[in-house]
Amino acid sequence: GKVQNVAPYFDSLDLSVPEYTNPADHMLMVLSSEAPEGYSSFPEAFEKSKYGDDFKLLQSDAMETAKTLESGIGLDLSLGTSWFNQFQVLLRRATYITYRDKKQLKVRLIQNVFIGLLLGSLYFDLANKQSTRFDRQSALFNMVLFSLMSSIMGTIITLPIEKAMIKREYGNGNYSVSSFYIARTIVLYVYQTAYVILFSGILYPMIGLQEGIDHFLTFLGLFLILGYLAISIGFLFGTFFPNVTAATSIVPMLIIPLIFFSGLFITYENIPVYFVWMYYLSFVQYAYQIVVVNEFVDREFEPCTATELQTPGDCPLGPCNADPFNRTLPAESCRGELIVTLLDYDPDNQYINWIVLVSFWFAVIVLGLIVLVRFLKK
Repeated sequence: GKVQNVAPYFDSLDLSVPEYTNPADHMLMVLSSEAPEGYSSFPEAFEKSKYGDDFKLLQSDAMETAKTLESGIGLDLSLGTSWFNQFQVLLRRATYITYRDKKQLKVRLIQNVFIGLLLGSLYFDLANKQSTRFDRQSALFNMVLFSLMSSIMGTIITLPIEKAMIKREYGNGNYSVSSFYIARTIVLYVYQTAYVILFSGILYPMIGLQEGIDHFLTFLGLFLILGYLAISIGFLFGTFFPNVTAATSIVPMLIIPLIFFSGLFITYENIPVYFVWMYYLSFVQYAYQIVVVNEFVDREFEPCTATELQTPGDCPLGPCNADPFNRTLPAESCRGELIVTLLDYDPDNQYINWIVLVSFWFAVIVLGLIVLVRFLKK
């Protein structure tokens, strides 16, 4: 009912508000005591009063108005506003929440700059020689590993803090699951885009990776997709596990086996038959294949010197001339595509790896939404 009717209502029950007493405090005190004489409960007393009758009339008029609006202009008033309005408000709020968490922002920025400079210094300006083949592979793998794990763990740590708020607001009917999920995910993707651009911008020129804008854009696109996939995995695990401790303890145990089958530590031919399924399940190996092919397929290594040809490991591809067994012929430049062939990667079928990687990404997005719905409806 109306605020100004509080005092008269309690007067009608012989429970008048004492002088110099806040009506709200008096109401709390009265409601914590026994029901008024002649009534079994306070709701019954209110319903039988004239104020209860007035409230019923107001409630009836409001329901009729809502039905008229709903049937006349097709509005869904179950959540009070349209899905698009929910999405806009939640998008602004998610942006503000993420921006306000200055500590987390600084940690992620420092992580990307520090690891970028560390890896860039470690593999600084790699020579364009066959001997740097394994160094380049190692650098690329470390970049994939850092991008994956930092994004997953960063999302897992922040999401559980919001879970109680999300559940309360959803329970109150403030918004739909899909509007929240899409808005929150988009904001996470936007910040992840900034981190990837920063990380790639530091490392790519420092290491001296494959020249050409097409190669850099392929590299950047791969790490953006991998980052978005990692964010969605972090959202999924952050929702599924009850707290941060459980998530951070179990997630590495689930992700590390996928890293083992990335193609760097063991080749497909040497994987035991009972573990082959793990190779195809490892989205890391699809990302690793793309970045390796992008780095080596158009690269021309400098010819090996006579000394390098005699030093084991310096020229793993050999002299790359017409007759590798004729030591009198000078060595020629070697195509990096030979390394791709040795790894049994097919440059012409890289679109398949892109399709599989994007499919993993969308599958995790859908699974994350399902897990969030189950969490909120518990």
